[in-house]
Amino acid sequence: MTDTKEYIIDQAYKLFLTKSYEAVSISDISNAIGLTKGALYHHFLTKEELFKAVIDKYLMSISLTDIREDVTFSGIHRTEHRLC
Repeated sequence: MTDTKEYIIDQAYKLFLTKSYEAVSISDISNAIGLTKGALYHHFLTKEELFKAVIDKYLMSISLTDIREDVTFSGIHRTEHRLC
């Protein structure tokens, strides 16, 4: 993944934390990253695609942290960990 794409995901994550998905517009994201909407659409075809990338990155991070804590703190190694 490119640095620009990672930067977009990170900035969008911050926006989605402060507002709901519906409340964040493409213009909001474009302004936050300092790129045009066209440049944003070059990396992500839709806001939904960007949101899925944010979820994939940050839920994977949370999931890996939970698994490490299971192994480290409880001595239990789980091969599967569900968040629901």
